[in-house]
Amino acid sequence: MRSPLVTSITVCASLCGVAWLPVDLRGQTAPRKSEIRGTVVMAADRKPIKGAELSLEGRDLAVRSDGKGRFKFPKVAAGTYVIRAEVEGFPAATSTLVVADGDRLEVEFQVGPNDAVTLPELAVTAEAPRLSPVTEFNRRATSGNGRYLTREDIEKRNAATMMDLLRNTPGLRVNCPRGERICTLAFARSSGCSPAYFLDGIPADKALLYSIFPGDVEGVELYAGPSETPPELNRSGGCGVVAIWSRVGRR
Repeated sequence: MRSPLVTSITVCASLCGVAWLPVDLRGQTAPRKSEIRGTVVMAADRKPIKGAELSLEGRDLAVRSDGKGRFKFPKVAAGTYVIRAEVEGFPAATSTLVVADGDRLEVEFQVGPNDAVTLPELAVTAEAPRLSPVTEFNRRATSGNGRYLTREDIEKRNAATMMDLLRNTPGLRVNCPRGERICTLAFARSSGCSPAYFLDGIPADKALLYSIFPGDVEGVELYAGPSETPPELNRSGGCGVVAIWSRVGRR
């Protein structure tokens, strides 16, 4: 039985010391590029893994770890990314990262010999930047054809996990096979396939439901089929869409 790829993440949101920011000719501060870098190691002895493939899903960016297990994505623009790690002999692992302007993120992927899954843990060393309101969610929640969970709805349900939050939602099924740790979601009208997932408008892996908690969510959009899914999210092939909007910068 293959062992899963285990990830742990530490985020450094700013460099130590004093940094001089580039300024354009009009005297305005130019956006600072961010950086994602890290290592791929064995969980048992922390031995570096050479040749692991790291990529940012939906972006034409892919690198391989060097002899010390290190990798780097330099000059990354601010935004939400899904980083994917592939090591031969192990299932691929993905984690969703929210990158702010000028961030420097340190990521460590651990290949573990056991069958337990350790979810990403993020530690931010500087105050998160404030983001603009989730205008897309607000617009669709008032005029769209799907089901919507607002921040008020989330607080009323007082759920500990995303699966608990979405449980008992009409038209949505939470399937937890006996003896397995991982549950799956499916819409009743397309129970034979998995819906597409989005975080802050960016395509994400289904593991997103285990790496984000209701307290970090501003709203959720649920679309059971193509006829009610907005064009910008219609990538599920008829299996439905689960779109989550995070509360980054709103705490």
